[in-house]
Amino acid sequence: MVYMYMIKEEKSKSIIEPKKVHLEPTSNVDKVSNVAIDVSKDSVDKENMNPNNLIGILSLRAEYSKNRPAFVRPESWRYAKLKPTWRRPKGKDHKVRKMVKGWPVRVKVGYGGPNIAKGLHPSGLRDILVHTVSEIERLNPRTDAIRFSSTLGVRKRMEILVRANKLGLKVLNPCISKAKENKD
Repeated sequence: MVYMYMIKEEKSKSIIEPKKVHLEPTSNVDKVSNVAIDVSKDSVDKENMNPNNLIGILSLRAEYSKNRPAFVRPESWRYAKLKPTWRRPKGKDHKVRKMVKGWPVRVKVGYGGPNIAKGLHPSGLRDILVHTVSEIERLNPRTDAIRFSSTLGVRKRMEILVRANKLGLKVLNPCISKAKENKD
């Protein structure tokens, strides 16, 4: 399925309106006013994503999120001891498990976002977990952003941070605690 997004400029606001359009999967519109996105599973190529399509991809993910219901734990509104975080219903007579009308919907695979937007940071860059300096050498600064592994020490973080700045890569979690810096 291919969706066409028309971006209208009105009084310094851009409004994105989805329209279903039948296009061939190979045709992509790279103009600023029109962004065509092929959402079929075969067309996902995260390595060679066009930066002009990122606006459409992120808006498509936002549209999916807007239409997704809030999944709350059944009867959390009734009992104060139950938190609203989702828990799978397991009882043999549970109304949500049986999908009884009038009860909240159950979490299912169909509520997921588009495959083309999976693994993308909200900035539109791919989120890459980094453990060593050599791992950032093969990354593209236009499409990739790095995130430090939690097992890295301060010295190794500083080495990777310096190399990432030279390569022009964005670091998603650059903070290093002051206490650890003073220790070195």
